[in-house]
This record gives sequence, structure tokens and C-alpha cells, in this order.
Amino acid sequence: MVLRPKKHTKNILKPHKIFSFDIETYGDMNTFYMGSVYDESGYQVFYNKEDMKKFILSKNVYRYKSYVIATNLMFDFFALFDYEELDNFNFIFRGSELLTCQKIIKNKDRNRKVKFIDTFHFASKISLKNLGKIIGIDKYPSPYFIGEIPNNDLYISLLENKKTYTQKQYLEVYNIRDSEITYKFSKFFENSLINMGGELKPTIASISINYFRLKYLFENYRTPTNNECVFMYKGYYGGRTEVFKRGKIQNLYYYDFNSLYPSVMLYDYPDPNTLTMVNKSHTYYINNYDGVTKVKIKSPKNLKIPLLPLRVENKLIFPNGEFIGHYSHIELRKAISLGYEIIDIFEGVYFTKNINIFKNFVNDNYNSRLQYKKEKNPIEYVYKIILNSLYGKFAQKYDIKQNIHFVNDFDFSKENVMKYKEVEVLKDFFVITKEESEKVPEFIQPIWSIYVTAYGRLKLYEAFEDVGFNNVFYCDTDSLITNIKLSEGDKIGELKEEDFIKSGIIIKPKFYEINGYVKAKGLKGFNKKENLLQLIEEGKYSSWKFCKLKETLRSLSDLRVNQKILIEKKLSFEDNKRNWNNKIFSINELQDSIPLIVKIEEDTHIIVKKEEEKQIVVLE
Repeated sequence: MVLRPKKHTKNILKPHKIFSFDIETYGDMNTFYMGSVYDESGYQVFYNKEDMKKFILSKNVYRYKSYVIATNLMFDFFALFDYEELDNFNFIFRGSELLTCQKIIKNKDRNRKVKFIDTFHFASKISLKNLGKIIGIDKYPSPYFIGEIPNNDLYISLLENKKTYTQKQYLEVYNIRDSEITYKFSKFFENSLINMGGELKPTIASISINYFRLKYLFENYRTPTNNECVFMYKGYYGGRTEVFKRGKIQNLYYYDFNSLYPSVMLYDYPDPNTLTMVNKSHTYYINNYDGVTKVKIKSPKNLKIPLLPLRVENKLIFPNGEFIGHYSHIELRKAISLGYEIIDIFEGVYFTKNINIFKNFVNDNYNSRLQYKKEKNPIEYVYKIILNSLYGKFAQKYDIKQNIHFVNDFDFSKENVMKYKEVEVLKDFFVITKEESEKVPEFIQPIWSIYVTAYGRLKLYEAFEDVGFNNVFYCDTDSLITNIKLSEGDKIGELKEEDFIKSGIIIKPKFYEINGYVKAKGLKGFNKKENLLQLIEEGKYSSWKFCKLKETLRSLSDLRVNQKILIEKKLSFEDNKRNWNNKIFSINELQDSIPLIVKIEEDTHIIVKKEEEKQIVVLE
């Protein structure tokens, strides 16, 4: 396989006919109440879901090069279609998220397709309210009776005209506006892409790589073999998110980098056409060429903030001790300069030449973004997400493909079942199959993704060194919190002060309060300090959620997609990525940490227990 440039065609330059839709539901089961479809001719409102389905799957839609688009497709799609109707639908999921699906319409002349996509996945999960802000259309305020059957009682809207509606009238106006925002944003987004030389696809990653191949790729590059990819993927780590000091904080600086990943994409990258894989690598390859090598390595004693990442017990940590891992050569060279000792070297890949593959892509699009930002032109947003989405596509997972079949359409013969790694029948409706694949897609170049994130972590580490390891409180991929004032800049890759922290509370990664604003990943409704303090006091969390497809199919109870259920869970405020010296988290004090220590035991990595750490350090 070869990664090749793509050429513009008439079909690429021709925009899709877009139909957007939005659904309103009622009750804990989120039963269909009404919906609307918006296109270039205006909108249609449906109070009968059979009529709405009939329109969406009609010739009015499938005769065009078209997309049917929702914001949060999982919710709206399964509010409209029932389990029993899903024959001849093909689904593509990423984890539990529905990326896209399509319905095959069987005609006499030829089969047609109705393809559904989601703004969540081509516009980076931006809310409908924020999509409206980008294009200058306000989302209407949610009425207090949302999720209920409206009646004919009077409802004074919060719109500028303060017009009086009935509940039913307002819900219809509210729903149409949501469909309008999805439609007009999608048209704006696609027109922007076409003007840039790109094409609308179901996900931002697929848009980015398609755009890169159309405008900025001029050479052919060999796609690595499956064995080479499997090896290199083990050296692919994400952004660094760590707490070094926790608890009560005050008078600190919050910095982040201007477009960290695009800035490091200006560097040189390994040329895939010069890849060599060896069963036994050597320090010569590490020192003189770029690549990835598996090593047994030992950290220096008492390094306050270690450099190298390691996956242990399903989490990414940065430990001290002795361990085995796959690392980029740029990180290994930096590690050696810090005092790491390579004890043994195993297999590796190295590249004898480098190329500046992303320079024009970054410079053109970053400069265009800055210009449009200065003009307050919303196209700036399109450039921004494309710049930040390209690198990850080169390391997309491809080895296990998961398919969802309607049970009546699946061939249960032994010969067919044996083709799959796993066949799972769920609730008489669906069959989920998993198949292993060694066929590498042509666009896969994991070394580029590996080096983008490695360069990014190294740039962050350099900032740690600049302020001093004892002065770093927190980091998250492209940002850090410190008590040291740093020089700033507006250029790509330079640090800028995002906030001055008068007071706050750091708890654990992606869980903190700064100047009254709360970030709590995975928790809804805790955006104020008083909410957080109550949460810490009670130690438990409850929230309503909508069930997703795979969750309902695997459930022993009769859950349905979009059913509203209450979840309750106890929360831990302890951070397990660092050693907190046996202290319990407290909001009334500032606590410091040291790295975890790991050792190799029976071919696996073990985090050394706290009572063993002093002994381990002495032995070193």
C-alpha cells in the first residue's frame, strides 16, 4: 500500500444537498413527539414520525448527492427509528459513539443510499448553541417543559420580541431553530471546505487527511506493513496530564502554548520510504536516526518529574524505576541527557532520512486562521480544527473491525461465523461481529503521529525545566500551572498567559477549580465552586443520562436507546498517577507529590508499594 496524493474532481467540488433534522421527545423513554427537517427550500414539521421517516428515506433525499445531518445523531436517530426497523442500515461506531450510518434503498435500476452524519464528529463536539454562535444565529432558550408533552397554556418566550406562544407553538419554533442552526452551520462548514480546497466528510479527521492529500501531499510514501505498524503503535502515547501539587492554590499563572501540535508539525519527520525494521536495534540507530525502539531503561535517582511515559494498570504514568517500553528516538535522546540508562535494547524501526512534510500545511492554514480571526470571520474555526485534527488520523486503529448487523440479515452458517473473531447476538435484534484485519489502510503512517505527540511532550517538558520542577503544579497536554512568571509571545508554539489564578483547588487530572470556574471531566452540572464543595463533602454523584445503543443491547434489563436513567456513583478524590506520601486529599492545604516507582516482575510492570519505595531508592 502507498499513501498517494489525491486529485480534485468535479464530484469533490460539488456540494452535497443537506437535510438537517431535530427531534423533540417526552417521558423517561424519550418517546417521539415531533420533529423538523430543514433544507435549502425551508423546513417541514412532522407530528407523525412515520411521515417524517418516509420523507427522510424518500427519493426527495436519496436522488441527490446528500447528507442527512443531526447534532447528536445518536439521540435523534434512535428517537426516530425503532430497533425493528434497522434492517439494511449500516452503522459505524467509535467506541459507544455513532459516527455515521446509512440506509440502503433497493431500487430496480440500482441501489441508493441515505447517509446520516453528525456535526459532533465533523465539528469537534461543539454544542448546538456554540454552532449557532459561530454562524451568528442564536439558539432559542430551552423551555421549562422540555421533555414533556406541551399543552396550549400560554408561554411567554425569552426571545427578544417577548412574544406570547402556547407551549406547543413555542416548542415547534424552538425545534425548527435547532434544525436551522444544524443546516446553516453544515452549509457554512462545507462551503468553507470547498473554498479551501477540501471536502465534507463524516469526521474531522477524515476531512483533514483528505484535505492534506488534495493540497499538500506531492509524493508517494510507502505504507508500513502490519507488523511494522503493530510495533510502532506501542510507542504512541497521548498528551501529558498530571497533578504535581494539589489542594488549595493561590497567586499562580496558567499558561498554554499557541497551537502546540501544529507548531511541532513544522519540524522534520521521518521519511516512510526509508523505514527499516531490525530484530536487534542499537544505540547507533537511536543516536543517528529517528524511529522507535523497544528498550529496557532505568531512570536517574529521585527525578522529580520523569520524562518517559509508561502504561501500567490501564493508566498512563511517568514513573521512576526500571521498566521496558517502546519510545521515539527523540525522547530516548532527551532521556539519556537527563541521566536515564539504557540497560538493554530490543527490536526497533529507524528511518535514514527526514522530510519536512507538514510545513506548508501548517504555515498556510495557520496564517489564514490568524487573518480570519483578526477579521472575526467564522471560517477561522474551520482552519483551527483542521490544523489540530490531521496528526491523529495517521495512527487510526484498523486491526479490529466491529460490525453491527440486523439479526434477520445475518448468515449464521458455520462457514460465515468462522470468518469472524467474535460473534455476539444481542436481544434478538442485533449481531455484533469482530474481525481482525492485517490489511493496513493506505493513509496509515504511525511514525508521524508518534512524533507529533512526542515533540509536544518534549516542548512541555522544556517548560518544566524553565520554571524548575519544584514550581510546576499541574499540566494538561499543552498547558501548565506554575508560580513562576514566564515570558510570553503571540507566535505559533509560544506560551501565553491564559489566566492568573487568584485562588483555586487542584484535585486530580482534569478535575479542578480556578477563580470560581470548575472543570470536572465526566461530571455534569458542577461548573461553580459551591457545586464542587458540595460534591467533595457528599462524596457521591448522581445524574440523569440517556442510554446508548450498545449499552442497551448488553443490558440484562429492558433498556431502550435514549431511555432516561439515573446513575449514582461514589467519587474518589485521590490521584493515582503520583505518590502523595500517604496523605489524603484536602481542600485546606497544598500537598506535594513524588513520582511513582515501577519495577519489572514476571514480565509485567508493578507499581512499587509505598512501604517498599524507600528500600528501592536505597538499593539504586
